[in-house]
Amino acid sequence: MFSVLISVYHKENAASLNDCLESVFKQSLLPTEVVLVKDGPLGDDLEEVIKKFVDKSEPKIKVVPLPENVGMSRALNEGIKNCSYDWIARMDSDDICVFNRFELQFDYLNQNPQVTVCGSCIEEYDEEMKASLAIRKVPEKHEDILKFAQFRSPLNHMTVIYKKEEVLQAGLYPFLDRKTNIEDYVLWCRLLQNGSIFHNIQQNLVLARTGKNMLSKRSGWSYFSIEYRYLKLLSDSGFFTGVNFYANLFIRFFARILPQGMLGFIYRLIRL
Repeated sequence: MFSVLISVYHKENAASLNDCLESVFKQSLLPTEVVLVKDGPLGDDLEEVIKKFVDKSEPKIKVVPLPENVGMSRALNEGIKNCSYDWIARMDSDDICVFNRFELQFDYLNQNPQVTVCGSCIEEYDEEMKASLAIRKVPEKHEDILKFAQFRSPLNHMTVIYKKEEVLQAGLYPFLDRKTNIEDYVLWCRLLQNGSIFHNIQQNLVLARTGKNMLSKRSGWSYFSIEYRYLKLLSDSGFFTGVNFYANLFIRFFARILPQGMLGFIYRLIRL
């Protein structure tokens, strides 16, 4: 038995949310529940999609409404608290699971009970999900994941299945005064510090929708200043070894101040 955790806010596209939920409801291994966090008030189109799936019989959707938009990290934290089961599968509201994603991941987890965090590779598409843009591969084995995490996120967030209790013990998703793309990375690092065992299945189990504004959201001094504060927290906790903190900082600093065209080239190479 497991929960699927999704957060949605008012700027999401209703058709994309519909595609996401369809891919969850058509899985070869169905979740026991879907916890859908409404991160603030939504428009009528999104509400109609949610109602359509709430009316379905299985799996049940547990809707968690938040009175105002608080950002993904805080919304996911509320969702985790409302998940009924120890295993939680993450899913972004505009992406699509391949039909046997959960079956493959839980087959692996059942055969390898020491693993408590399991992700996969992803294939990135344009907003219409018609053109394949890239594949983001991540390390497979725990030892390689641990080394990789010294510099970059070792997991594709929308593919991850993790144990609720371990995430609670790690302090849930962190949040400062502005959302960046690093909150999940900090959580992975904390889980690694706590001794959680990771694994990435070397298949593209999620088709990820890449938004037009992705790079603009990941650039600028204010974005880097929040990244610095998160990285400093990890450094102070002893996660980074040697000069890896400064190397990580150096890479991210130049990535955030570069023109978007050049940043796009770097992103295709290393996926910050």
